[in-house]
Amino acid sequence: MSWADSPPQTSLHEAYVKPMRSTLIKPLLRKITQAGLATVLLASVYPQVLAADAAPQWEHSGWGGGGCFYPSVYHPTKRGVIYMGGDVAGVYKTEDNARSWRMINKGLVDYGVFSLAVDRTNPKVVYAATQGGLCKSTDEGETWQLLPNTERRNLRITGEKDKSIRSIAVDPVNGNILYAGSPGGGVYKSTDGGLTWKISYQKNFESDPAGVLRVQFGGVNRQLFGGLWLPVSFPANASAADTVGIGFTFKGDQTTADRVYVNIRSSSGPVYRSKNLNTLFNDDQWRDVVLTARDFTLDAGWVQKNPDKAASAPATPDWSTINRLDFSCVGPLASETSVAKFIQFFFAVTKTADGKTGTATAPLLVTFKDFTASKTVSGYGNMKAGEPLAGTVYSVAVATKDPSLVVAATEDSGLVLSQDAGKTWRKLNTPKKASNAVFDPANSNILYASFFTDGVRKSTDQGQTWTNISEGFGKDFEVKEMAVSPVNSLTVYAAYRRGFGGGVMRSVDGGKSWLNVPTLAVDAEGDPTLQDVANGRSSISCPTNVTISPVNPTDLYVSANWRSA
Repeated sequence: MSWADSPPQTSLHEAYVKPMRSTLIKPLLRKITQAGLATVLLASVYPQVLAADAAPQWEHSGWGGGGCFYPSVYHPTKRGVIYMGGDVAGVYKTEDNARSWRMINKGLVDYGVFSLAVDRTNPKVVYAATQGGLCKSTDEGETWQLLPNTERRNLRITGEKDKSIRSIAVDPVNGNILYAGSPGGGVYKSTDGGLTWKISYQKNFESDPAGVLRVQFGGVNRQLFGGLWLPVSFPANASAADTVGIGFTFKGDQTTADRVYVNIRSSSGPVYRSKNLNTLFNDDQWRDVVLTARDFTLDAGWVQKNPDKAASAPATPDWSTINRLDFSCVGPLASETSVAKFIQFFFAVTKTADGKTGTATAPLLVTFKDFTASKTVSGYGNMKAGEPLAGTVYSVAVATKDPSLVVAATEDSGLVLSQDAGKTWRKLNTPKKASNAVFDPANSNILYASFFTDGVRKSTDQGQTWTNISEGFGKDFEVKEMAVSPVNSLTVYAAYRRGFGGGVMRSVDGGKSWLNVPTLAVDAEGDPTLQDVANGRSSISCPTNVTISPVNPTDLYVSANWRSA
């Protein structure tokens, strides 16, 4: 692939922070080479043309400060001015194209900063989405003030780790209008510079009838398991001899969980675990699920802790002694979700005392009211019972040429688009989990979007149809963000994470083909923390944002993780 037909790139930086070092990043001067052009970051830049197909080269722009870097954004009118946020050290600012940095945290409500935005109509105004709420500066970051009601306990217009990528967007024509994606779900809109907010987008969920218990496994916290449990009483109108199993009325959500188990405990001590029911969620129709004695074996954990009791315990359950039931999911539940709906739990019998056949319901009917009030049903781990959790809104973008167009990247609905400045929204036909979307600055009909491990897509008709442009991306690439050159719409960048590494993909033909830049040149003085060094190069560690200078679009900046010693 030739890069000769793209604008020359005069500076590509990667920011690195070394934890527990000085509170000010050391001024450093680094030689950069990109796309076959060698430059030194001085007041004047003198590019020297090299081979057209040469791979871009990355070097550190500095290290120090503490924690990791997350958002980054250029000043819209001053070349060389960049704002950057960290997870523990607040906001950084450079005014000399990353040679030196200083912290600008006066008035900042929290030092965890995960999204930044600058008002292009009034560049003195900067927004910082922190863990404590949305902060605003009217003097280019020198002082900050927390905007009302944006705290987590109120509207939750906050910046949060792994939940905020580009969550704040300012209207490019009217700086009083801004949009904010919430980690708690939804997009908020302000028309007075952030003083007041109204909900602009919120996902509508199907309401469940009374008596239905909805349980979401995963997507609640970082734990790798979640479950619910309830006490069990064997019904008086049934006999153990006539009981064939225990069951529940169930509806799934067409997902496939990793491991799903039902554990039952008896009053005499033994605990039994079912076979793996991981396909249970595949069916989204109501049905009765009955587990018989052959579906259970003695729980291995209980056997290990109670070897003497296990030696004499019945191999199959005695239904009349069952006093507790657990329904649990185990596996990669941190972000993946499976939703179960229950109406009742019951014992399945051949006949009851009054001669009826079928189901003998113990006092096990459960509802959301039971869960929250009487605690008949209890939960633990990575689960939530009751109303659905609205998925995170990772990023929001406004079209440069047409500010009535607003796109939001959501955790559970993919991309949603408004064509009337946030009054109404429609879901686009994209993968379910979107990380970022950006309009082509020159053509509002063209959108590029990233979908974590589902790669990247392009639309040329305002989101009606999409083309997968992930050719060359690895299946294990987690793409966080994309950026389009404001002077050449065919030049596109995508920042991706790969385990604890990552890189930047670059296209000069609108996404038809890509060049991967996964490494940077080692600089022991600039960053002595680098590991995994091979042939004078080391991997880029977990890129988080990629941003292009509006003043000089040949300046590109990438914020990233640090590499510990």
